[in-house]
Amino acid sequence: MLFVGPRDLSHDLGVPGDLTAPAFTEAIEHVLAAGRRHGKACGLLVTDGAAAARRLEHGWTFVGIGSDSTLLAGAVTTEFGRASTVSKPRGGPGPPPQAARPAGSSLPKGGPGGWVPPEEKSQHRPSRTGTLP
Repeated sequence: MLFVGPRDLSHDLGVPGDLTAPAFTEAIEHVLAAGRRHGKACGLLVTDGAAAARRLEHGWTFVGIGSDSTLLAGAVTTEFGRASTVSKPRGGPGPPPQAARPAGSSLPKGGPGGWVPPEEKSQHRPSRTGTLP
């Protein structure tokens, strides 16, 4: 079995992250051809289902869609986008709408990802996951 880690390979080839670079595309074609010649299964990581379908059509035996860090980052980005679309209450600054801090949340005010009132922000460290507008 041959398994290609595209990020690792692109770095080794001197084209970090450029999965369209000729050096990269030639290298994965070489891996696939060698695998076929020797009767080995060939697989690689891809970014999404459409890329997986393309690779399977080209003869790759198996594909992994995303990695733990890219899938987590995508999910967090999506959820921050959803949370930031909630309209702010009229009447100036104040706590965000209830949807931004779910009822029954086990997170304390100011805890990881918890809401901090504007007047208290200077007393807290910034969140590692970012802030909502």
